[in-house]
Amino acid sequence: MTLETWATDDPEYRQFRAADEDRTRAALDNADSLDAAWAEAEAALPEGWRLDGLNPGIVSDRGVRTPGWVARAWGSGETIWVRATTPAAALRALAAKLQETAG
Repeated sequence: MTLETWATDDPEYRQFRAADEDRTRAALDNADSLDAAWAEAEAALPEGWRLDGLNPGIVSDRGVRTPGWVARAWGSGETIWVRATTPAAALRALAAKLQETAG
């Protein structure tokens, strides 16, 4: 079985992908909050760092997969990433972690 066959034949995978697409649409509907969170994360970046991504992801706790969002920043040869339930929450958590790391 190839990955492509598994991805198209597995109903659980198809259901998960559909939920992922719905979460993405819902997150983008609240663009003002997302813009503010992005600005907050950018403001928290140390000199020479950059935002490296904001992607739908999986939060796994004891084998239970929960849809979530991953925000990443990169600089000085290291990557900091956080997970949260919404993209704005992930960006705000990233900003807090960057400030904690810098301070």
